[in-house]
Amino acid sequence: MGSELVGRWRIEDMELWDRDVIDLVEPGFIDIGRDGVGSLSFVAVVGSIDFRFTRVDGVNAVEFSWEGDDDGTPVSGRRSVRLSDDGQMDGRIFFHLGDGSWFTARRFDQRRVRFGAFGSCDEEAARPGKAAGRRPGWRSVDDAR
Repeated sequence: MGSELVGRWRIEDMELWDRDVIDLVEPGFIDIGRDGVGSLSFVAVVGSIDFRFTRVDGVNAVEFSWEGDDDGTPVSGRRSVRLSDDGQMDGRIFFHLGDGSWFTARRFDQRRVRFGAFGSCDEEAARPGKAAGRRPGWRSVDDAR
């Protein structure tokens, strides 16, 4: 149950922030592992997640708590995500005693990765060891960290 949600997902849209803000530090993502743990990053938030696979309204989903920091300030919250009919991840993220925001995400390998002022590159070219053939000024996912 929920194994189709395992993997690294690129946050493409959020209710509270536009794309340039989502990608402030690095391209926004959520990473869901097979072992009940994962990670996330968007805006200046970096955190770890502890999740469980579940079903919501008959659809496989992941519900989890998260903790990390927002530009040096400790933050935590909860989140729920599910797979939509078009293969997109939809969900909401909540900050403890703070805001909540819906978001949408796609698997990293389904789209081009954008790096703000650094341009963009194909995800295949962004994989470690694939530097040859990249256009000048393009950076890989690993370079952006």
